[in-house]
Amino acid sequence: MSSQISLEDRFGIYDVLGAYVWALDTGDVEGVVNVFTPDGRAMDTGGNVFEGSDGIRDFVTKFTSRPEFKGRQHYVEHLKIEPADGGGWKVTSYWTVLQWHADTGVREIFVNGYSHDTCVKLDGRWLIKERLLYYWNSEQLPWKGA
Repeated sequence: MSSQISLEDRFGIYDVLGAYVWALDTGDVEGVVNVFTPDGRAMDTGGNVFEGSDGIRDFVTKFTSRPEFKGRQHYVEHLKIEPADGGGWKVTSYWTVLQWHADTGVREIFVNGYSHDTCVKLDGRWLIKERLLYYWNSEQLPWKGA
């Protein structure tokens, strides 16, 4: 695999990550499941791992059904894309969650962090094989020597 990603593939990866956050924020559980490979793997910020379509479905259902989830918007940006071990592309990016509180109308930055996603192309379609989420805090800063 070349270390330089084509523009077509880069946009395909942007599209699948955009589809992920849109489905998550609108409570579309099957939409989230459908952007992962059937054997996909996700890790939340607590280190809990969810594997396969059923595991990801269960996690997203529990996560989006919490009353405080409504009004959240997830942003994924500043994507750094490089070849992944074993094929596909590893995407390192920042994520930020904005929260709107229906009872007060207040909007706030709720939390932020970074992620490592492995995206692969199956049957001509980009999918997420693995999504690992980390908080941006003193325990999980991504730089060396911190």
